[in-house]
Amino acid sequence: MAGSTRSSGNVIEFNVAEKHLLSHHHWIKRQPVTDLGHRVEEATLAVDRAALAVATQVLMGANVQATADDAGAAQGRALGPDVLETVTLAIIAAVRPAAAADYARGVKVIHGVSRVVEAFFTRFDVLLTPTMAMQTARIGELALSNPADATYGQRISRCVGYTQLFNASGNPAMSVPLGTASDGMPLGVQFAGRFGDEATLFRLAAQLEAARPWAERRPAVAAVG
Repeated sequence: MAGSTRSSGNVIEFNVAEKHLLSHHHWIKRQPVTDLGHRVEEATLAVDRAALAVATQVLMGANVQATADDAGAAQGRALGPDVLETVTLAIIAAVRPAAAADYARGVKVIHGVSRVVEAFFTRFDVLLTPTMAMQTARIGELALSNPADATYGQRISRCVGYTQLFNASGNPAMSVPLGTASDGMPLGVQFAGRFGDEATLFRLAAQLEAARPWAERRPAVAAVG
């Protein structure tokens, strides 16, 4: 599901994978955008998320494996927990059984996703989503030294679920701190644009910052000792 806005050419679209996030966090608001004269509509960017997840795992994992293997060989060191973090080792272990054909299929999926995103932006100028499907993570929660279990996997998925798409397609995207969580931490709103059209995002960011400045909004600091 999504939502979009048009006015003076700019359209802001609103894609929500988990609809309850809106009412729960109260941080994706149309008002800051519509107040600036943009028209917001709901729309759907139809991407095969399961296929994209598999492709990303293979392509990213293969690059992590190649980098780690080359570094280990250059230093004459075996790859183990004394050299690499727990999650990095798990990524490498998961991708080692993959074949060259799996890599080629992953590339084809990424190319297909890019074409879907490109077609989407023939109708809209900008896509609006949450930056993450979670509030700001606590220090250490995303560390690669965590156990590589289902809890960590879900946490990472909530962290990158919205941003991953534009890493794959190559479209410019930005996170703007328009919201504030109950604990005072910033909540980002992601805006993505047409391929090569960073200028529209910069103009929109300037509009939003002028309308709702965030430089002075800072969470409380807890000092230790």
